[in-house]
Amino acid sequence: MGKKHKTTITVETERVLIIKGRHGAVDGWCEQCGARVKLVTPEIAATLTGLSRRAVYRLIETGRLHFTESPAASPEAQVSVCLASLTTVRP
Repeated sequence: MGKKHKTTITVETERVLIIKGRHGAVDGWCEQCGARVKLVTPEIAATLTGLSRRAVYRLIETGRLHFTESPAASPEAQVSVCLASLTTVRP
């Protein structure tokens, strides 16, 4: 009888993200990371991950995505997603 051979193939991928435009990434503080990070809108986070905006908000609600929120009294109150935490999410 012949020997059986087992072949394991490992694929490593790396992504480079370039976010441009007025609504691109901004510098900010992430309380959960305890560091200055790039912040993006939930819409950009959805585009980067291939998830729906609703799925991004679910990840925020469950704590899997870090976020900051501008004060509700602000005329442009909005949620910003920590790009560092976004890189750990798999669609």
